[in-house]
Amino acid sequence: MSSKNVISALNLAFVKCYLGENERVASKSASGKAVTDYMPMFSRHVTVKLYEALDCRKIVDGVNSYVKSLYEEVSKLFDASFLVEAKLESRLTIWVSTPTLPLEVNISWDPVLNVPFIPSSSLKGAVRAYIESYSGSNQAILSLKKKADILFGSDTGGLGLVHFFDGYPIGCGEDGKLLEPDVITPHYSEVKGSIDEASARPVPIVFPTIARGVKFGVIVGIDYCDESGSMRLSNDDLINLLEALKGAMSAGIGAKTSVGYGRLTVTPHKLEPKNTGCGSSREATK
Repeated sequence: MSSKNVISALNLAFVKCYLGENERVASKSASGKAVTDYMPMFSRHVTVKLYEALDCRKIVDGVNSYVKSLYEEVSKLFDASFLVEAKLESRLTIWVSTPTLPLEVNISWDPVLNVPFIPSSSLKGAVRAYIESYSGSNQAILSLKKKADILFGSDTGGLGLVHFFDGYPIGCGEDGKLLEPDVITPHYSEVKGSIDEASARPVPIVFPTIARGVKFGVIVGIDYCDESGSMRLSNDDLINLLEALKGAMSAGIGAKTSVGYGRLTVTPHKLEPKNTGCGSSREATK
């Protein structure tokens, strides 16, 4: 499985299995036997197969090299940048609105790097929401509230000065795994506009989550200056933004954060806050 494109392989398997399942369903229905729902069955099989067959160590070495190369280019393009390592303290599930994997509960999956990832939009949204909803006493976070539109953009002010990149796994999780199976069980289904509790037949849905302990490389590029050349952000803002990223990750990212999913701890790996003016030279620091 580690040597195959997961999206292509699973979509092909879905079609082949579905065609075969149609024949079995027709045969069972004709004989009066119970028919098993296809999607939950397929999702369960695929989730377990991904858990067992994906060799995380073979996968993350190449992804780690890509993240480092990407960071080198980002550090050249932006006035400032940082690369952080974010370690999962609980399972992570990030669903996507346009499914690429034929599963009951989807997961964001990069078709080129062939790994699960954290979309940049999820990172940006989580950090902005954390800053705007913050009610604590940390002055570093409070100082960013007034600059939210400058940092992240707005309908009237245009593009923000902070640019997030997709987060990719650069280290394996517990027991060397990249994914872990999880289960949700919808108890009731709506029938003709009402829920018939007496007739409920719960069907557990098994779906993939990113495993505890997996480490992500997250890159952020920052422009100090807007398009007019006016300096809008400072080195202090960059340090404060990193503090906000830590807080947002600790609070949880993705789905089901209210029940403890998506908690990450952040360690700065590389940080470049060296610019003191628009267009000044960049110097990498560790």
